[in-house]
Amino acid sequence: MIYLGNFIFLTNQEAADANERRHGSFNLVVNAPNEAAAVDFFKTRIEQYRDESSFFEGSCEIFFLQLLEFDRLPEDQAVMLNYRSQAGDPLLPYIECAAPLSDNN
Repeated sequence: MIYLGNFIFLTNQEAADANERRHGSFNLVVNAPNEAAAVDFFKTRIEQYRDESSFFEGSCEIFFLQLLEFDRLPEDQAVMLNYRSQAGDPLLPYIECAAPLSDNN
């Protein structure tokens, strides 16, 4: 099965200078035999990124938001996986859905 994990992170939130604080999101994808194995692969890869890159420096919290599982992917068209619509100011509420379809979004 193909597993896609969606994550958000907060890094250096204790820094006084706002330019030193970071937040964001990322996705990991893996072909794994089951959900538990996929989660283990995700954990291992995140630990590697923490050790080998500057992506998650300093005091960092990572939150696992969503796990999508696919037994196959379409061969004739692309599929939208995450859609987010936000009106006005970035701090206002938003609408978000995973794998939306045009007939039931």
